[in-house]
Amino acid sequence: MKSRQEILEEQLLRENIRKAIRIVKNKKLQEEKYIRSIVKSIINEAEKYVYDYTSMNKLRDLFTDVIAGASETSNTKFKTEYMSLTSDPSERQKFVQHILDMANADFQRLEQDGEVQTTDSDFAEQGYKEEEDGTPLKISVGDLAASGKDIVEPESEEEKNAFEITDDIFGESPMEEESEDDSTLMSARTAYATIAPALQSAWNASPTDKPVRPDPSLPPGIQNEGDLFKHFFNENIKLFANKFEKEIPAI
Repeated sequence: MKSRQEILEEQLLRENIRKAIRIVKNKKLQEEKYIRSIVKSIINEAEKYVYDYTSMNKLRDLFTDVIAGASETSNTKFKTEYMSLTSDPSERQKFVQHILDMANADFQRLEQDGEVQTTDSDFAEQGYKEEEDGTPLKISVGDLAASGKDIVEPESEEEKNAFEITDDIFGESPMEEESEDDSTLMSARTAYATIAPALQSAWNASPTDKPVRPDPSLPPGIQNEGDLFKHFFNENIKLFANKFEKEIPAI
């Protein structure tokens, strides 16, 4: 039979062993946290990369802000609208093509005057507003005489013929050409309304006229940073669409 002293010594030993285990566990936990902090720091530093062209850095920022999002859980308009089109995969393909078409039109405008078309609150439903041509309509003296001689509001031959719309002009009645993907187009416009301002900002901040170095990995026709910007914008729109496609659950 153990004496009281032996029992006390055994209890003290067990308590010291438990303390030692807690100390080792705490130290291990602290070491793990320290290692994790180092790894996280390394990862963060690795993410702070730069490309060898300014235009590519600006394009990366554009995609981070309005296409990909700052993290994998980000829900940009591009992503949410793309992933909402689940009736048929062709909807999503049309959505991407609408985005590329609108961007291509804006690229042409940016190359000319540095301005994208305005995407106001009605853009999703109505699209771009028809811009008025500031060029005066030329009226001939013959038009004036034939229209009743009203010199203030004369009617030109062009105006008289404006309402003589025939099937020969359009191929078929405009009413019969009702778009079959109105909802897809509206989704694309909703997404693009967030892209257009960022596109203009990134483009204007890039030296788009600066020549690029010859590179066999690039497709033919890329001569300056503007060409580079447009190429990788189109490629990355498709790339991120494919990434988001994988997140759509099977229905």
